[in-house]
Amino acid sequence: MATSRDRPATARHSAVGADTHSDVGDEDIQHTSESALLTAGWRGMESSRPDALFHDPLAAGLAGERGLRIARTLPDGAWVVAIRTVLIDGFIGSAISSGIDTVINLGAGMDTRPYRMDLPAALHWVEVDHRSLIEGKDAQLSTEVPACSIERVGLDLADHVARREVFDRIWARSRERWSSRKGCSVPSTWTRPEA
Repeated sequence: MATSRDRPATARHSAVGADTHSDVGDEDIQHTSESALLTAGWRGMESSRPDALFHDPLAAGLAGERGLRIARTLPDGAWVVAIRTVLIDGFIGSAISSGIDTVINLGAGMDTRPYRMDLPAALHWVEVDHRSLIEGKDAQLSTEVPACSIERVGLDLADHVARREVFDRIWARSRERWSSRKGCSVPSTWTRPEA
C-alpha cells in the first residue's frame, strides 16, 4: 500500500492534520496527535521482541489496532524510539537520584513511564498534551495504577496564557523539576520555561 511519502505533496496532510486528498489510507497519520499512536505502536513492537531493550506492557493497548498498523507500515522509526526510550529512562533515573521531585512531560502522547518505571511514590509527574488525547489516555488507563502521583493537563501548548498558568502552578509547588519536550530532555532546576 502506498504511504504518504509515495504520493505527491498535494495528496499529503497539512501540518494541523486536515485531509487534503480523498485517498487517505488507513495507515496514514491524519492528525498530528496520531503520532502518539504511532510512537506507542513502535514501543509495543519493541516490547514484543524477545531481546527488547525495555518492556512497556501498556503500549500496544494504547496504540490500538490503528497505531500498530501505522507502526508496522513505518518500521524504520521503531529503532529510534526504542533507543530514545532507553536514554530518556536513564535521564529520568539520574535526575531522580539527584533530587528532582517533579517531572514535566510536554507533548506526553501515550507515554507510560509512570506505570512501567520504578519511580518513588513521592514523585509528581505532569503530562501535558492536546485535550482530546489526554481525555482518551485517562479513559484507557483508568484501571491502571501509576508508581507516583500523576497529573494530566489537556492544553494547546501554543496558548501562551494557558501555558503560563500551568507552568506557574507547577513551579509554585515543586522544588526541583525535570522536563521532557517530545523526546528532548533537559533538567529544569536551572530555568523556568518561557511561556
